[in-house]
Amino acid sequence: MMTSKKRKERRASEDGDVETSKGGKAGKRGKAGRAGTGSEAEEGGKTDEARSDDGKPSIPPNRLRSAVAWGLVGLLTAVLAVNSLLAYRFRDDLRPVHAGQMARDFDLPTLSGDRVRLSDLRGRVVLMIFWSIYCGVCHKELGVLNRVRKAFEGKDVTILAVHAGNASKVDVEDMAVNKLELKMPVLLDDGRAANLYRVRQFPQLVLVGRKGRVLKVWSGYTPRSALAGAIRQALRRH
Repeated sequence: MMTSKKRKERRASEDGDVETSKGGKAGKRGKAGRAGTGSEAEEGGKTDEARSDDGKPSIPPNRLRSAVAWGLVGLLTAVLAVNSLLAYRFRDDLRPVHAGQMARDFDLPTLSGDRVRLSDLRGRVVLMIFWSIYCGVCHKELGVLNRVRKAFEGKDVTILAVHAGNASKVDVEDMAVNKLELKMPVLLDDGRAANLYRVRQFPQLVLVGRKGRVLKVWSGYTPRSALAGAIRQALRRH
């Protein structure tokens, strides 16, 4: 039979096991609690990283770079579209003068002090030569034009000698009047009319019809026969 002393010792041992078991469960709960606290701290840290100094949500760097790149692409596309539109709109102003297009108007002074506006000569055939006093070929061509002017005297034909070089009025007058003895109006161009007609070399000749359209363009020396033939054909047009 179990004595009273042994029963007390057994009961004490069982009570100790129960406390040990309870302590183990409490320890597990403590670890779980600490683990939960650590996880919450990490989440809190992530939340803090995604916010700026003023507490507002900030944009991640990768997303910001992507937005800037797409913005630049959009801007470049818009610039190219505008350039294409302007090139189409002003395509005739950018191209060299060619037959069929309307003659580009100008208003220039003459050596005598008068002014000549090209559009005022509608109804007449106009032959223009862009030249310079420093161009030897121009001097030869102007001699040809003197003879052409005389051949069509009394007809609806006007010949204009547009000086577009960098020279003083005195030098132009000396060359045109005293040396070349031109009998046609000599116009003084500051470069704007030459630019309108995209003059790249001297001489350049432009034939304009009665209705103000360009009929022919010549660059370099052009013989009398070619000029006279084109003028006759232009006079037959209405």
